[in-house]
Amino acid sequence: KTTVSPDCATQRVTARFIEKGLMKEHISRIIEHYRPKRDAMLKALERYMPDGVTWTVPEGGMFIWVSLKEGVDTDKLFERAIEHQVAFIPGSKFYPHGMEKKNEMRLNFSYPTLDSIDEGIRRLAALLP
Repeated sequence: KTTVSPDCATQRVTARFIEKGLMKEHISRIIEHYRPKRDAMLKALERYMPDGVTWTVPEGGMFIWVSLKEGVDTDKLFERAIEHQVAFIPGSKFYPHGMEKKNEMRLNFSYPTLDSIDEGIRRLAALLP
C-alpha cells in the first residue's frame, strides 16, 4: 500500500517522534537488527554463487540486486525456485515493457532468519546453469 499524504494524526506523531530525537535511536536499532542479515546474505552469495554472478552491496534498504550470466531468465528461474521454497523478485518487474533485463533479480534479506538466508542462497545457486 502506498500513500501520498498520511493523515494529520500520523504526521503529528511522526513529527514528535523526530523532534524528541527518537528517530536516530530507532534507525540505530533497525541497523543493528538488519545488518547481520545483510552480511549473512552477502557471505552466502560469495560462498555459493558461480563465477560471473555479481551483486550490489547495499548501504541502506533491505534488498540486494543480483545480475546473473547473460541468457539466464529469472522469470523462468522463479518458477523453479518456488518449487525449492526460495523466492525472489525477477528483475524484469522493475523495467518498462520491452526493456526488461531477464538475467537480474532482487533479493530481500529482511524477513528470513540467518540460517534460512544461507540455505536459501545455497538452493538458489544450485538452480543456476
